[in-house]
Amino acid sequence: MFGALLIPTVATLIWSVVFGGSGLFMELQGEASISDCVNKTPEAGFFLLFDQFPASIVLNVTELVLIAIFFVTSANSATYVLGVFTSSRELDPSKKVLIIWGMLLSSIASMLLISGGIDGLQIRSNHYSTSLWNHNDLYDGFVVQKSEGGSQGKSEN
Repeated sequence: MFGALLIPTVATLIWSVVFGGSGLFMELQGEASISDCVNKTPEAGFFLLFDQFPASIVLNVTELVLIAIFFVTSANSATYVLGVFTSSRELDPSKKVLIIWGMLLSSIASMLLISGGIDGLQIRSNHYSTSLWNHNDLYDGFVVQKSEGGSQGKSEN
């Protein structure tokens, strides 16, 4: 049980320390101007860092594979959660429900990327998450008011 928490955490910590420290060291020593590249195109910074190491092609391909695994895992998790929510909280939603949600999510993401690129996707995801956050606040307020039994306006003498 703790392995599922500790192993990814330790691996991420080591990854961040090694490559983050290497990037800072190279920037401070003047070996690579990573900050200039990141200011222009943030997504290219990591690949520029990898270009400074031997076997940079292997590191770049490994990073692309890890990014792909991250996106597939995230999409699978989102599909599963939406499937559970729309299946009356059944923890094993049918394949049909999962396929429908997977196709809907991939279609929506594709349309957003085509219509506005990554900026359009970020703007819309911020908008929708803020709307959901406000919805949850309203719901929480309703639940609190309901649990108080509508005692507002009554004196408690």
